[in-house]
Amino acid sequence: MTTTSSAGVQDELLGILAAATGIPATLVTSDPDSKLEELGLDSLAAMELHAGVKSRFNVLIPEEEALAMSFTQVCAYVIERLGNA
Repeated sequence: MTTTSSAGVQDELLGILAAATGIPATLVTSDPDSKLEELGLDSLAAMELHAGVKSRFNVLIPEEEALAMSFTQVCAYVIERLGNA
């Protein structure tokens, strides 16, 4: 099933982020504008996030950019690219 709503995409991204990185969803949702690196994302976790998003949404998030992005920015990035697909 394909998720098309923004809320659905955000929920799925939250799940991917939590599963790939071990960052608790509550930490991300309590401050969605914090950079993922500040929440504990490292380069290996960025690779796992990249792979999870690519697998689920067929959207590429550059691993080096993921560290500097917030969850809000990741969501916007993916939703924008899904809209342009």
